[in-house]
Amino acid sequence: MTTPLTPLSTANLKPSSFKAYLLAARPKTLLAGQSPIFLGVVVAIVFSDSFKPLIAALTLLCTLLMQVGTNYVNDAVDGESGLDTNERLGPARAVQQGWLTIKQMKQGYLVCFATAFLIGLYLTYASGGVAIFVMGLIGLIAAYIYSAGPFPLSRMALGEVTAFIFFGPFATVGAHYLQTNIWSREAFMLGLIPGLGAAALMAINNFRDRETDAKAQRKTLATLLTEKQARALPLVFILNANLIVILLSVAYQEAFLLLGLIAPFIFLKPGINLAKTTTGRELNRSLQAAGALIFVQTVLMSLGLMIGSL
Repeated sequence: MTTPLTPLSTANLKPSSFKAYLLAARPKTLLAGQSPIFLGVVVAIVFSDSFKPLIAALTLLCTLLMQVGTNYVNDAVDGESGLDTNERLGPARAVQQGWLTIKQMKQGYLVCFATAFLIGLYLTYASGGVAIFVMGLIGLIAAYIYSAGPFPLSRMALGEVTAFIFFGPFATVGAHYLQTNIWSREAFMLGLIPGLGAAALMAINNFRDRETDAKAQRKTLATLLTEKQARALPLVFILNANLIVILLSVAYQEAFLLLGLIAPFIFLKPGINLAKTTTGRELNRSLQAAGALIFVQTVLMSLGLMIGSL
């Protein structure tokens, strides 16, 4: 007998505006967005012997602001359109719960995007040139149209693809270029790993929201696939990420890169839970575990690369 999916209960007390903005930023998944930037910087150190600390810090901050801004856009748009309801299984959303108004949430993402743009201008001037300006502009546009605009990517079954690109090769290659002004094949290939992890995270998110998204006629891979296929999709992404770890370890003759294979043990129990019918709370734990997996795997692979270069 399976356990039915049940919505999470929400707190009765209204948080302060600051805390509401913090919760709407979805802090438990933010490290996943920083991981490919960190990896790109490490690749620059190992393969090009180049490290610019200020540029690295600003790249991380710019990426963080865009990720938070994306989450704010999602909160505002889904709250305004009525997609977020009390039936959803995920954590409470600020607009839907009345913690913040749509206007306040829009102000939040505009501040995030404007600040990221200003940082991007400095990065363009200080290190990246026109190429980084174009990449940054593409990133900002994608951050907005993921949830908003006439053709939101998140409602066109492109969530996993978008996460894979922008939290994978796009980010690692961009971070590496800012350090070296070189387009790196190594940064691209290694970026596939956190990219697939980000796709897994998105697939879990969409599986969790599968029933409510279907009712709202929102297209995601989870609504287009059968329940069994949608449940297996995140595990497929994670397995492929670890296969690439092995292949790149052989290709680069970097045995210490295999340290990254320790990370999937973080996802062992959540992965088992994901393989069967679970409650909303357990699905959120799987989501958090996927975010931790991306970060830990990135750190371990980076450590392996640095040890191997000694």
